[in-house]
Amino acid sequence: FTILVWGIAPVYIRAFSLAAGPADAMAIRYVLVSFLSVISLPFLGGFKLPAEDWPRLMFISWVGLFGYTLGSIFGYAHITAGIGGLIISTQPLLISLLAAAFGTERLTAAAVAGIGISFVGTILLFWGDTGGTIPRSELLLGGGMVFLSGVAWAFYVVLSKPLILRHGAFKI
Repeated sequence: FTILVWGIAPVYIRAFSLAAGPADAMAIRYVLVSFLSVISLPFLGGFKLPAEDWPRLMFISWVGLFGYTLGSIFGYAHITAGIGGLIISTQPLLISLLAAAFGTERLTAAAVAGIGISFVGTILLFWGDTGGTIPRSELLLGGGMVFLSGVAWAFYVVLSKPLILRHGAFKI
């Protein structure tokens, strides 16, 4: 199920971004999610968090969630879903690298080699003929935004783990 959702997400994000416009797509998404969260949270853990958890929550919310949404919605407005999907598929690599940088995971030599090969392969595929008729400036702008959205999501995943373990995934 996760692979299916991950596979079709670029198509829907791009279609929604183009149909509504990136800014409107983002506003609609955040209003809907906020509304559903406010309704659901009282039944699934409530709103209260200890004061010491708020700085981390604010950081992961703004950098992680908002950065991911901003980069993906605006990025997909400039590139095809296929190119964006290829770029966003680097998220697990970014998560591994960031987790190693923060000392929460250990990378083996094989993992480092695999990450390097994966990044090189993604760049080679990105630089090939996948752009079609997209102007190079649009390709770089959209591709850069989608890649940075993956970086933002990596921060969210790595830094939210302690909060999720303490308070649960839905609450965070």
